[in-house]
Amino acid sequence: MSDAILLTYFISIIFSGIALIPKTRTWMLWVMVGTLILAAPKEVRLWNHFHYYVNAKYFDELEFDQLYECLAVVRDAPFVRRNLQDYTWIQGAANCTANFSPDRWAAFEIDLQRWLMWDDVHRVTIDKGFNGTLPWLVAGKPLANALSPELVSLIDPALMVAAFGFAISRIGWRRAGFAALFILTFWGVFDRFWGNYLQYPWLAASIVAVVIMLKKPTSRLAGAFIGVAAALYIFPAFLLWGRKRRVWEGAIAAGLAMGLLGFSVGGIDDYIGMLHNMATHSSYIRSEPYNVGLANTLTGVANLDQWQNTDFKMSVGAGYDIPDAPSWWIAFVPAVLGTGWAGVMFAGITLSRYYYTILVCYLIEDQKALPWLFGINLIVLLALLVDEPSAVVLNGALLMTMFTFRARRPYIKRARAWIRDVGSPNFTWNHV
Repeated sequence: MSDAILLTYFISIIFSGIALIPKTRTWMLWVMVGTLILAAPKEVRLWNHFHYYVNAKYFDELEFDQLYECLAVVRDAPFVRRNLQDYTWIQGAANCTANFSPDRWAAFEIDLQRWLMWDDVHRVTIDKGFNGTLPWLVAGKPLANALSPELVSLIDPALMVAAFGFAISRIGWRRAGFAALFILTFWGVFDRFWGNYLQYPWLAASIVAVVIMLKKPTSRLAGAFIGVAAALYIFPAFLLWGRKRRVWEGAIAAGLAMGLLGFSVGGIDDYIGMLHNMATHSSYIRSEPYNVGLANTLTGVANLDQWQNTDFKMSVGAGYDIPDAPSWWIAFVPAVLGTGWAGVMFAGITLSRYYYTILVCYLIEDQKALPWLFGINLIVLLALLVDEPSAVVLNGALLMTMFTFRARRPYIKRARAWIRDVGSPNFTWNHV
């Protein structure tokens, strides 16, 4: 871990604790935000750019499943890697040059030199490849062909600055300050919020959407921002849970428009490949110790001992056995559904940790969630000092607790009221 990452980590712990102090001054919030922006490492994140920048730039040749094979050809050395068509493990010679023209292959080899100098380059090929959507490629592909990794890494911060500028104008400095501080201290991204390639446009769009809906819950424009975010990364569609019809109309219109734009970079076969890639990816991440969701959390509780040496097994490229989610995990779903879109998302799917920055939208919508979110974040940051898989499981368990106790539809309270009212002489079953 670099000195910059260590510094950002410990600052994040301190600032998450300060945010829990009642009546934290607004100016202090923004001083903390500015401090984290200055302290955070800002170099190009090679892991992210290898999967997204390179695959976007050469998508016509690589599609969704040839990135690791082509790296193996460039390295001219057999090594253990993931077969991106079905996620099995393979070793041996590779062949991927058929789709490349001589000029494009020469350019591809030159681009890969940055990653071939990376000491840990073999670890990248045990990840899960490129998981973008065709609508994401509408911007991702031409930008990768036109700009260097250093320049495109500035797009995410610029979009977030714009989103928070809009939030400040609508909800004020204080509310926006807590939201900005939560994102920058969030345990899943404190060390890697910068230097990515178009990894957070969906978050900027989601923030704008919820800010608009605070003032106008029936806004089609807000729905359009959700539709754009969902077209880029699918899961922001959960923001539509419980929204008004006009919001849905805006989201559907924008989502369809983005889907049609996707045909500018690929055809029907590419959409089919995208859906296959997403289905394969989703089936594998649910039980891995680096992701967050209800099924993943309960799997981790039941199989934590199997997860302790996962990182070692991955480091040597040996793969690892994925434990099955316990058959009873579905019984916990009703307990978290009452908290609206966030509880539904947590119950329904498993996501990589950094996607849970979307909880900032939950914080913007409901300020009473602030002590929960900062408290959970602080506990998990401290737990990372002990064991990373355990910290991830703890995060999921704490989120489940939060969603259960903060249900917008208080099932337990309502049941108690019914039981109490049954004894009332004025009670009728119509009350139920």
